[in-house]
This record gives sequence, structure tokens and C-alpha cells, in this order.
Amino acid sequence: MNNARVSEQNKKATQKVGVWLAVAALLLMLGSRTSSAQPIKPAYNIGDYEYLIGGYDGPPHNDPDAIWPYMDSLGVVIPFLGNLFPAPPDSALGVLLDTTDQSWRSGRRFLPISAPQILRGGFGREIVFYPFDSVQSTLWPSKFITKVADTVELNLAELDPVRRYPVSEAVYKNSGTIGQIATTIAINAASLSERTFQKNRLMLSGQYTGADSSRCGYFVVTGHLFTGGTAHDTDQIFRVAVYYQLDSSRQYLNNSLGISTAGSGGIDILVDSFAVTKGQLRADTTLTPNRYREISHRSDLWWRAHDNGPGPLHPNQPNAREQALDIRVYWTGAEKAALRSVAFRDSLGELVLGTSQPSIDFRDSMIREARRVLQGSATAAPTDPIHPAIFRLEAGQWRPTTNTR
Repeated sequence: MNNARVSEQNKKATQKVGVWLAVAALLLMLGSRTSSAQPIKPAYNIGDYEYLIGGYDGPPHNDPDAIWPYMDSLGVVIPFLGNLFPAPPDSALGVLLDTTDQSWRSGRRFLPISAPQILRGGFGREIVFYPFDSVQSTLWPSKFITKVADTVELNLAELDPVRRYPVSEAVYKNSGTIGQIATTIAINAASLSERTFQKNRLMLSGQYTGADSSRCGYFVVTGHLFTGGTAHDTDQIFRVAVYYQLDSSRQYLNNSLGISTAGSGGIDILVDSFAVTKGQLRADTTLTPNRYREISHRSDLWWRAHDNGPGPLHPNQPNAREQALDIRVYWTGAEKAALRSVAFRDSLGELVLGTSQPSIDFRDSMIREARRVLQGSATAAPTDPIHPAIFRLEAGQWRPTTNTR
């Protein structure tokens, strides 16, 4: 056996920054995205007081049953089965779907691994920042340190999909609030500290880079308008600015592509800025005005959109992907508005959570793949599904590339 893994069902997993993609939740709640920490739930088909003893081997493509006696001799309860793809019958999945094969019945369970799209989707990441006093996880607090709002209210039209309780939002309506309403993000930090820059580098250093360079980030504004506003659809309601932040004495690539060093006070370099218009916050007329609209802005982090200078992920940056960002949000005062959150996503996070057609297509591909594993077909109704034998689908898991804690 190449490897053996032992895990305990009730072992608590610290929720990472933002939304890490639990595929089981995605399949059950596709289209409902929560901004609250998810409760820990037992794995499907596993008892609350049952210990999982699992291991894996490389079974032959045409005979995964060959591993059952071996796993039984080791006391392994749940083997991890790979080689599920390509399509049946030339894979272990094809053999497991064979109704004449009884080895996985009678209580036999296994964990399918390495389904390509599901595995890839699990590496996506999102970090959410709220313009009011709240964090996504108290175990990993990421927040705007400085924020202002006229009121913080509950949105009765938007319910948390887990708790079924109205979510909070910051409301802007008074002229005295016009201007900067949120700034100075801190990742895994309850307050500003000398380590804030270092921790904020996780935004870029932790991006998925397996299948693409991930040179682009997506900055996502979630909010809505109210009835009775008089602004034009082209008028700006919010503006978001993204800054590349350098601590004192830190080296960076200047506009001439040479190396400079930040002074004693550090330096903030504008990378990109974008407006959120009334038209964007009124999009999708099937939604009532107080339902959230999600505006996703793609930013090239290799070259700065602001002035075409080298961005924080330019390959010649002396510190590579170890760069810190700040997000600053402004309200223009053009119309009363509510802001739920501003989030950062990497390219995979946008594919899994976004609202664009490529995102929809990617999620559909994950659903088809999961149905193939759980039901035997991506499209046809199941005739003899194997899902009672499966307790979870494996997804990729993000891990920080550097130690910043």
C-alpha cells in the first residue's frame, strides 16, 4: 500500500479564510452562497461515534475488487479509490457500476478520489470583508479595520441559507458619509499590528497555481439599491480601489522594471480601481430592489490597470507572490445604497462562486461529474446508484504557501 491515513470523525477543522469549497455542500446548495461560518456536520453514511480508518492503493483499472481482501487484512474501513476516470467501462468506476459486482454492497464503503473538476474546484478561494463589525470566522478573522456607515440593518429579503436568518448590511444615505467608507483590510488579525502586511500577503501567495498562472484576481462587490432613487444608470454608486502595499525597506519593481526600496514609512501603489454603477445594482429586473446584486471585477495583477506599471504578481517582483494588498471602498452619495460585502477571489474561486456564464458552465461540469460518480450517469436517471457506499467526494484543499502565523 502506498500510504495509510487515519482520521477521526469528530476532529475539528479550522475554517480557512473565506469560502473553502466543500463539494458536498456545493451539490446540495448550488446557487445559495453563505457568508457565515458553516456548522460542522457528520459525514454522510458515517456514524457520529465511528472512527474512519482509511488507506489507498492503486487498483488495476479493470479490477478494483482486488484491493478489498488486502484492505480487510489491514483493518481498513474505507479504501480511497482512484482510477475512476476516464469514462466507464475502462475505469474502476465502470467496474463499481457493474450490477453483477456485489463487493461494494453489504455495507461496503469507499471514498472516490481525483475526479478532475471536483478536485480542481476545491482549490478555489474567496476572502470576504464586511463594512460593519463582523467576520466570516472567529477562528480566522478577516475584516476591514476602518469602516463607517449611517446604519447597519437586517435585510429581510436575504436569508442566511444555514441559519435562515436575515443578514446584515451597511446602509449609506447621509451626505456626511460621502467618501471613504471602508479601508485597511487585515487577514487573520483582530486589529492592526506589525504583522498585518505579512498576513495580508496570503491573499496572493495562497492563490491556486496548478492549472494556470492565476495572475488575475476578482474583486466582488455585493449590495443593492432602494426604491425612489433619482440617479442615472451610468452614475457611480460605489468605487473600489486596490492598492499594492509595501512595508518599510521592502523591495519592489518600479515602473522602469528596476528594483527600488520602500522608505521608512512604506509605500502604497494603486493597482486598479473600478466603479459600481446604478445600472449594475439594478441588473436582473426579476429580482426585487432589496435583493443583492453581485458585481465582479477582474483585475490583472501582472500589469497595473491604473498606469500599466508592473503589478504585484509581475514575474520580476523581487518577492514573487509574497505581496500585500489593501482594498478601499468609497460611496459617492449619488443614491441611497446598501453594501453587504467586498470580497477577493482567485480565478478558481470565481469559477465556482461567480455569476458569469463561464462560472455557470464550470459548476455544471462539477455537477455532471458528481452525478457520474454517485449515480452512474451524468444525465440519465440512476437505476442502481452506488451513492450509499460513498461517504464523501474528495476536493482539493488550499494550504498557505508560507508560514505567516
